[in-house]
Amino acid sequence: MATMMWSLERSDWDSVKVVELALRVLEGCFLLHPQSTALAHQHNAIQVLMNILSTRGVLEQGACLDALISLMVDSSSNQMVP
Repeated sequence: MATMMWSLERSDWDSVKVVELALRVLEGCFLLHPQSTALAHQHNAIQVLMNILSTRGVLEQGACLDALISLMVDSSSNQMVP
């Protein structure tokens, strides 16, 4: 029984780390590849990220906030136009 509980906890922890890593990669894509940002807006990524932010744990929330910030920083509505 204890072994089974450990494997479930381990599996849960692994999924948390996978989600966090995926969000970090997404953040990098938003910062380095303008077409990724455009696609994210086209596919309503902000809604998905907000859902992750409101339903996941601390590690995922931190990575999600970073991804959201990188998505919004590159948004044309946030660019200063003289």
